[in-house]
Amino acid sequence: MPNNDGYEPKKRPSLKEEVLRIDHDILRLLMRRHNLLVRMQGSRGHLLPPEEKELREAWFAEATRYSSDPRLSSQLFALLSDIRFFPKPSDEQDTKKLRQGFMLAPSQKPVDLNALVPASPWYVHTWMLWAAFFGKNLEIPHCLMHDAQHAFCRALNDAGIVTQTNDDTLSLLANRPLQCKDLSIHCADDADCFSLFAAQYIVRPSRVRFTAEGSLKMANLSALAHFLPRLGTRLSYAVPKYPGFPIRLECSGVLPKTIAIPDNLPTNFVIALLYALPFAEDPVTVDFQNHPDRDNILDASRKLLQDACFLCGESQPYTLSIQPSHGEIPDSLLLPSEPKIVFFLLALPLLLGGSVSLQALLPPEKAAMDLLAYFRDLNEQITIHTNPPTIKAQGPKEPVQAIPPIPEHLLHSSLSPLLAGLCAGFALKGQTIPYPTEDPVTKEFFATLGIRSKNDGTWFYQEQTHPVQWNAPTAEWAMAYALAATCRTNQGFKLGNPGVMTHLWPKFWGLYNNLPGSEPKKAPQPLEKPKKRRIVLDHTATVPPLSES
Repeated sequence: MPNNDGYEPKKRPSLKEEVLRIDHDILRLLMRRHNLLVRMQGSRGHLLPPEEKELREAWFAEATRYSSDPRLSSQLFALLSDIRFFPKPSDEQDTKKLRQGFMLAPSQKPVDLNALVPASPWYVHTWMLWAAFFGKNLEIPHCLMHDAQHAFCRALNDAGIVTQTNDDTLSLLANRPLQCKDLSIHCADDADCFSLFAAQYIVRPSRVRFTAEGSLKMANLSALAHFLPRLGTRLSYAVPKYPGFPIRLECSGVLPKTIAIPDNLPTNFVIALLYALPFAEDPVTVDFQNHPDRDNILDASRKLLQDACFLCGESQPYTLSIQPSHGEIPDSLLLPSEPKIVFFLLALPLLLGGSVSLQALLPPEKAAMDLLAYFRDLNEQITIHTNPPTIKAQGPKEPVQAIPPIPEHLLHSSLSPLLAGLCAGFALKGQTIPYPTEDPVTKEFFATLGIRSKNDGTWFYQEQTHPVQWNAPTAEWAMAYALAATCRTNQGFKLGNPGVMTHLWPKFWGLYNNLPGSEPKKAPQPLEKPKKRRIVLDHTATVPPLSES
């Protein structure tokens, strides 16, 4: 209420408005910090090591004054260093066009697809690394040429092995067996690349330095640092008090006779260690029965070790005894396909109808087998043929009426984003889906699509008035978002970062935007031969007489 002087006191902003203003200021400061770092990098494209070290140590000293949470002192700094912003607008660029989302609006028609699914990068990298240590050339067709593939090829080049790419074929040229020398290997943003190379160094007397970028820089290596001394290996950080990359390994090569795997080690590192133990000097028994992912470890490692002719025996449940042996590279490799691509394509007939025929072989991991069994519960028209490896699926004869309960371990597997995308598609069709989850990314994914939760843990679709743009955190979630968009009701969905698919399947958008329909094609009409025309004259032609001259 105004006072006698006509002055009306300014209304104090609410707490929510204050938080919104602070968030806006934080974003502007982040963009300003990014621009200053770009100016510091100059034409090099990266900071000098002394500069990066000084900035990191200063951040750590300041952050520890405010919180003891390691995510603030280490992980947030690495995240701020890797954030990318939109370019500044200029006369030739329109800022609105740069910031538009990628509309996902595929044709809602039954599919008719016959595709060859590329090989799983994990198995491609394993065989390439084995071939490098055997000193044998190797050529693997039908590979995924994504970011992780290029990162692994670069790591091999750092180690002294020549690799070549031709379309989707990957070739390895090894003039001599690879030696674990004191090198600096760059793993980019690929944790699997680090696991495979680190395990090979651990079983030999060697030293190595690993560098990384992206989210791998923020990886918490404390569990690995506590475990490696049992294997005669010391892990040291290049930046003091910062538990992340770059790191250095000093390996004695002296391994115990029995290795007990703790429950907090990454699954892929445990499998990579099993792949490297045949190159050790003495036999080793690995006990991983306390690991929560022991089924996948057993299925993935035992089959591949036997394919490479490495001696491997199971003395007790979840206990493998590995003998030092010289394996061999088969003349023809039959590699499992990338399961995320397989299940995306198998989900299309479930949501759109039609049929797909895939030249694919699923990996033996438990998560892939269980998800295939769940798909078969939804659609009985999925058949598997072994010679040649083929997976065929047709749309269900009758629409899916009730979604069966989802096994809990599938909700925590690497294939869970595709399962969430499939369930979201059923929800957009008007069904109630059971999906009990506490994962914040999954909840954000459902909320973006307009799918709300009930008190009993089920989800339903509530129609939205306009499409919401979403930035997928990973390529798997972008694929799940695209899968749900095939069941849109009256509008498309916007994806703000379609380029994230280069981390998994660079050719994805070419296939997604041209999903073929299974409508019957008209038979080509035979060309009619032109009828011969006979010209009838109504008068008689006369020949003029010849002149005597």
